[in-house]
Amino acid sequence: MRRSQCNQQDHAGPHTKSQPSARLFDRIRRYRSHKKCEEQYIKFQACQAEREHLHTQQLQLQKGHVVDDR
Repeated sequence: MRRSQCNQQDHAGPHTKSQPSARLFDRIRRYRSHKKCEEQYIKFQACQAEREHLHTQQLQLQKGHVVDDR
C-alpha cells in the first residue's frame, strides 16, 4: 500500500516539473504573437492617418483650396 503511494508520487514528479516550462513557452509564444499584432496595428494606424490626410487634401483641392499642412 505504502509502496504504491510512493510510486504514484514518483510518477507525478516529472510531470509537474515539465509543466512550468511548457507554460512558459506558451506565454512566450503568446507574447510574440501579441507583439506582431501590436506592430501591425501601429502600421495600420499610420496608414489610416495617411489616408485621412490625403482624403482631406483631396477635398480641399476639390473646393479650390490648395493647403499643404505637412
